[in-house]
Amino acid sequence: MRDVSQYPPVVDLLYHEPPMVLVDRFVAWLDEGRGVRCEVDIREDALFAAPQGIPAWVGIEYMAQAIGVYSGAHEFDQGQSPRIGFLLGSQNISLNCDYFAFGTVLDVEVRLSWDGQKLVQFDCAIRQRGADEVLVQGCLNCYAPDRDEIEGLEAP
Repeated sequence: MRDVSQYPPVVDLLYHEPPMVLVDRFVAWLDEGRGVRCEVDIREDALFAAPQGIPAWVGIEYMAQAIGVYSGAHEFDQGQSPRIGFLLGSQNISLNCDYFAFGTVLDVEVRLSWDGQKLVQFDCAIRQRGADEVLVQGCLNCYAPDRDEIEGLEAP
C-alpha cells in the first residue's frame, strides 16, 4: 500500500464537498489495505455542533465518510476520481456516549468485512485518539454503483 502521506487531502478523496466533508485526515491503512483510520477534530464551529458537543449519532456519518476515504484512496491509486456511494443501512449500532467533547480528536476505523463488489459491509469503530474505549461502533452496508450507472443522474 502507498504511504498515506502520498494521498491528497480527504476533501479530494471524498465525493462530498464542504461543508459536508466531516472527516479531517486520512492517517493509516489497516489490515493490508482492507481498512483505513481517519481522524476527526471535534470543534465548536463544526457542523452539527450543540452546546454539549457533537451528538454521537453524527458518528455514523463519520464512519460513512471514512468508508468514502477508503474508496477514494483506492480510486486514486487507479488514477480515478472519487465516485459516489450510498449508505444503505446499518447493523448493531452502539452509541456509548451522548456527545463527542469539544477539543478531542476521534479515531474512526473502518474495516471491510464483506465485499460483494457493488454491495459492501464495513465494521466500524470510533474512539477518542489514544483511548481503548469504543464510543460508537457498528456495521455499515453501502452500495457503490459503477460509473456508467450514474451517468446522467448527477447535477450539472
